[in-house]
Amino acid sequence: MMKKLLVGGVISSKTLKSNVAGNTSFSAKQISTTLLLSLLFSLLPQVVKAWEPVIKEKHWFGMHEYYRYTDPTFNANDYLSNIDFSSLSGWTTGDNSGFSVTTNGNIGTCSYTLGSSNDNNLRTFTSTTDTYHKATEYCFGIEARWENSQAQISQQTSTNLTEGTYRLTYDVQNVNSETQSHTYDNLFYVQIDGGATVTDNSTEWMGAGSSGWTTHTIEFSILSTEQGGTGPAKVTISMGYGLPSGTNIGHTLTPALFVSQMKLIKITGAPIDS
Repeated sequence: MMKKLLVGGVISSKTLKSNVAGNTSFSAKQISTTLLLSLLFSLLPQVVKAWEPVIKEKHWFGMHEYYRYTDPTFNANDYLSNIDFSSLSGWTTGDNSGFSVTTNGNIGTCSYTLGSSNDNNLRTFTSTTDTYHKATEYCFGIEARWENSQAQISQQTSTNLTEGTYRLTYDVQNVNSETQSHTYDNLFYVQIDGGATVTDNSTEWMGAGSSGWTTHTIEFSILSTEQGGTGPAKVTISMGYGLPSGTNIGHTLTPALFVSQMKLIKITGAPIDS
């Protein structure tokens, strides 16, 4: 009497012997079908994980509700260099005065010194680790002081991004507890093919005092010509800030920012019956 056909996805020799003794037989087709089903069930968790939804918002198109998923075929490293900030090679630094600085290193040890000892505003700032930001990861530090100064890094994708929706995320911390609240020039943005600019609207780092690691998100779309766009396009990613004309804030009172864990994903959709 057969009790089990499969043992860990493999046909048990003991089962086959008992079947032969009991004059019970299985066709090659039955065995092949059973093996195929076993293989599919073993791969199912991996397939589900690959298409795990990044968000569960309701998006209605016609009569269907859509979930949005990470596109597993998109790899940001094919378009951008050093997105983990282990090096600033490939990034263009935009320090435009002696009162701005950009540097990189491991989280917890990455630091910079800015200012002059002559007027007692020389200060060193260092990034900090926490549960989700490890010393084995990288970040870059950035600060600007006095009017018309900018501290910025930027990079354009090496080739065009295809049409679709993209999400850029990164974490920001301000370690300067003496930061003076102000509307600084926000240089955290994505610019599509030298045209439309989508600016990060999270500006907690502009407030008074320091702020811990905070995740920022910029979502943007590259539209087809049928949708009123130009089709596949390069994009430029910019990070940093500046002080507009007439903003004379310095002497260690401007934000001391560190940025880490940057990711760029492409989002796709799948309709589900509601």
